[in-house]
Amino acid sequence: MEANIVKEIMHTERTYVNMMTEFVSTYKTPLQEEGILSNEECSSIFSNIVQLEQVNRHLIEDLSQEVETNGEKSSSVVQPFVRHLPFMIPIYTTYISNYQEANRLITELHDSKKRFKAWLVNKKPLQQYMVCPVSRLPRYMLLFKELNKCAPSDDLAMVIKTLEDAAKQINNIA
Repeated sequence: MEANIVKEIMHTERTYVNMMTEFVSTYKTPLQEEGILSNEECSSIFSNIVQLEQVNRHLIEDLSQEVETNGEKSSSVVQPFVRHLPFMIPIYTTYISNYQEANRLITELHDSKKRFKAWLVNKKPLQQYMVCPVSRLPRYMLLFKELNKCAPSDDLAMVIKTLEDAAKQINNIA
């Protein structure tokens, strides 16, 4: 059971990082570089998505190294989170606190900028990518609570508590 949850954490993190990389390269970069949206509009919509992608890229690299070195056990995923959560939480908090305004702006620009609307045709919905970081912290919490059922530890309890505290903080902001 423990190894399966570790595999799921690894798999979902790789998938998430790939999706964030695709989000930046498919949407943010071209919209900004092609001048479809102003720098201010891009900043308002994408917030700190590049930082999010980078912090999670570092996390998956650390997770991969730990699992390769120590095997598919709880500590192999918990220790990287202990190291990375202090940097991740403020980045996620910033993104999530901007999320509703970003969605409102996308709707407004979709209705008012024909070039933006045309550019979005035949692409995955932008909101499909934008919601991923919003749902990521709750997903971590669920996975770590499952891991705690079969391999409890003080560090794991600390990770869960940090995620719960972050969720409360974000709920107060959003």
